[in-house]
Amino acid sequence: GRSVSCHCLIEAAKQLQPDALVIVGTRRASPARMNRCARMIVASRLSWPLFVGGSVLTRRDAPLIPGVHLPQSLVASAERIEKAVTG
Repeated sequence: GRSVSCHCLIEAAKQLQPDALVIVGTRRASPARMNRCARMIVASRLSWPLFVGGSVLTRRDAPLIPGVHLPQSLVASAERIEKAVTG
């Protein structure tokens, strides 16, 4: 959630070794905050794919945010993530 800092997310990922990282922003989230967090994740050189999505990704902001952009459909997003992590 918004109360979880990007630093904590990165540290948890290092400890838990997930198959992928997914950050999703709702309408209340800031595209700038999502952008900063995505860039921090990329800069930390974690070896897992980064997926970003949610209603915060407008056509104007999406090109600025690194990561694999997820479709608006939850089902389509889940399928895209599963395909990426399972091959």
